[in-house]
Amino acid sequence: MKYEYRAKETASKLLYVKDLPGLPEDITLSFNILHIRFYKSREMGGFFFCTLAIPTIKDDEGYVFESDFYNSKGSIDFPPYIAPYNDTPIEELPKSVSCYFEDKTERQRRMLFLNMKIKGTPFCGHVFIDSDYYTEK
Repeated sequence: MKYEYRAKETASKLLYVKDLPGLPEDITLSFNILHIRFYKSREMGGFFFCTLAIPTIKDDEGYVFESDFYNSKGSIDFPPYIAPYNDTPIEELPKSVSCYFEDKTERQRRMLFLNMKIKGTPFCGHVFIDSDYYTEK
């Protein structure tokens, strides 16, 4: 299936939800496949940022829904997380991705995150999964 994205990525990684640890048993996501998309920073040479793309969900303009990774769980008011790709070519970074779900409750509000680390870089970020994209049993 062909998906239409807002921008061309430098590299990407396909992930299956069922293969990722940490998803609570009482949560059912409305999607089964994720794409981690890597982009070179235009402002800072040698740096990259990532988005979580959910191909089965469209944004308001009809493109595949993408959400930036952040490095502070307190707020998405922070700028998206960028990190240096060091000596690793950016095209090779998808091979070093490690992801897991995290379920938290803060101020009596349940929150689901997808956390991601990239070996060989300082990247350690997360994406908030909105409750519009899952159901609780």
